[in-house]
Amino acid sequence: MPPNKRCAWGQCKTDDRYPERCVGVKFIPFVKPGKHLYHLDRCLRWIKACNRPAYQLNVNTIKSYTYICSKHFKDGWPSEENPDPLSAIASENDQPKKRKLPLKRSEPPPPKTRKLTAARILDSLGVAPEQGLLPNEELSEVAPQQGLLPIEEPSEVKRKCDEEAEATVSKICQTVFSSRKTAKNERVLQLVKGLTSLMLQIRTFSESDFNSFEFRSLQDSLKEIKETLDTNNINSFQNNVEIHISHIESWLSQMGNVHASAASMQDT
Repeated sequence: MPPNKRCAWGQCKTDDRYPERCVGVKFIPFVKPGKHLYHLDRCLRWIKACNRPAYQLNVNTIKSYTYICSKHFKDGWPSEENPDPLSAIASENDQPKKRKLPLKRSEPPPPKTRKLTAARILDSLGVAPEQGLLPNEELSEVAPQQGLLPIEEPSEVKRKCDEEAEATVSKICQTVFSSRKTAKNERVLQLVKGLTSLMLQIRTFSESDFNSFEFRSLQDSLKEIKETLDTNNINSFQNNVEIHISHIESWLSQMGNVHASAASMQDT
């Protein structure tokens, strides 16, 4: 028996088990992450548009029975002009939000409430209430004690890995390949250094908790390497390197979301 058809877009409730929800609706098969970069890019755009948690919808969970219903396409179908679904993020933001009663500014919270709130904040930082607030330089030392790592700019991660790659390749050229022509071919060496830096960045991201913003350095490195290649080699680079880095980047993002979800579940 074939599985039921359900829409994977946002909070859509379209499900063929409930015919009343499917009136005038068609189910469109989800784009699969194929071997070519074009298919992967399009698949990732559809995943982003759906705005579902990473553990529910990612490149590994997409099957032959994963669908988006036609309600979420501007033309009712992936057209040449509008091939991607509408963004669920924008649609959810357009929903009317529940309004809360405004606070009376003339009546601040009572002193007892303010003390309890301050005590909770200080307790979460591991600071005794009698110590009061800490100076800025001391607060910066609290974060590592709570298991928080300072966020590095993508350019900083890339710079460190570029330097390590430069040193590694230079050392190998001076020892193992000192008598070979390859060690003196600057163009080849630059390519090897760039690819080595990519691997080092992936190692760095996999060993620590980083957010998807910091993975931007991977795309920066890919762009730099591609600019140095001969036009005849671009297609080979995309199919043999770039597509795999995109898969790894997607996996790293998913692992980051899983770790964040696990941490939040432990805190609750």
